[in-house]
Amino acid sequence: MQADVGTAILLLSFAIILISIRLKINLAIAITLGAILMYGSYGYGLNGLAMAFESMGSYDSLRLLALIFLVIFMSRIMRSAGTLDIISDSLKKAFSDARLSYGTIPAIIGLLPMPAGALISAQMVKKAADELDTSPEERTFVNYWFRHVWEFSWPFYQGVIYTAVLLSMAVNRVIYIMFPLTLISIGIGYFFGLRGLKKGSGERNISGIFEFLVVLWPVWLVIAISIGAGIDLMYGLVATDIIMIAIYSIRKHPENDSEVKKAFFGGEKGLGVKGTLEALEDSLKPDIFFIILAIMVFKGSLDNTNAIYALQTSMQIHGIPPVLAVIFLPMIVGAMAGITVAFVGITFPIILPMLMPAGSVSPSMLALAYLSGFVGVLFSPMHLCLIFSTDYFGADMSRVYRKLAMPLLSLFILGGVYAWFIGVV
Repeated sequence: MQADVGTAILLLSFAIILISIRLKINLAIAITLGAILMYGSYGYGLNGLAMAFESMGSYDSLRLLALIFLVIFMSRIMRSAGTLDIISDSLKKAFSDARLSYGTIPAIIGLLPMPAGALISAQMVKKAADELDTSPEERTFVNYWFRHVWEFSWPFYQGVIYTAVLLSMAVNRVIYIMFPLTLISIGIGYFFGLRGLKKGSGERNISGIFEFLVVLWPVWLVIAISIGAGIDLMYGLVATDIIMIAIYSIRKHPENDSEVKKAFFGGEKGLGVKGTLEALEDSLKPDIFFIILAIMVFKGSLDNTNAIYALQTSMQIHGIPPVLAVIFLPMIVGAMAGITVAFVGITFPIILPMLMPAGSVSPSMLALAYLSGFVGVLFSPMHLCLIFSTDYFGADMSRVYRKLAMPLLSLFILGGVYAWFIGVV
């Protein structure tokens, strides 16, 4: 009975957040209301307030705030230096179809696992989106969706690594099982986000691809430092931001500079002290940081009340079939936490007997569990990429959710068919 009450509180808390979003209540307030309900229902009283402040001041919270600031600062530097225009122009040269630019940029940025990476790609796709005359909600969907198509199978994402470690699998085995889900996700993104749009008026010129690869050197540098060299992402971002400021401030371009050289050194106006200060000021707007703190408070309420485990216990008491546990536990935790590593780390140990029914991993059940959790993550109002994309394009969150509904349902159904297929062949 106690587990059922805990489950009801958990689901009610999440419902309050979604209803608040629908009523256009500030997102930070909406998430905080969910946390207040969690703490209040479990009888924490003023201790809940103390725990909330503790969550905001924790190492994880401060680290996340620092990472988000560095990511925003990186994107603002690129904008102030004029490199975002070069990116859009180079892709327009490379493709005769503007839709390819529209979907390619967030997919490429998605190769770099970083919190709120969709903010960087959002600024890059704006010109292509303007040419295609898409709505704010359509832009948010394309940027958000294609940013995450690799998260099923790209080996640098923590969810993939955690899955391999928890199930004692080789990473390449996880990739082999999950990669078809990436292909399904790309197809769904094209069908719901790009199909039916006009092609645009791009010019086919292979030099544009080279310019595009060169102008993205800050992204490649972060990947090289943080993934290639194994250095903490925070230090990789700090180093990259400093190097960007130095290179973009070197000089303005003479008229005879090659396009590739301009791509490397930034836009013709350069950066300089003024541009750097403008980028810094634009990176310190408080709204997004309040949202991040609210998310950490909500996460703390889940950890301190152990509400997630009440859900698991309730499902066991009521004899919920194993396949439903494999679907709903990861999905609910993914929706509540907004990050892949949370549903993998919390629920996979719980459903381990279902994932390894005969002592070895069932590819079918693993694919279903990961798919379900990730659908929850993409639906989550706590997902920073969703928050940033919606805010940047000035979209209405409730309309964005309506835009996401059919793609997420399609992903779940088609991914479920794939999971069933590999279970019977």
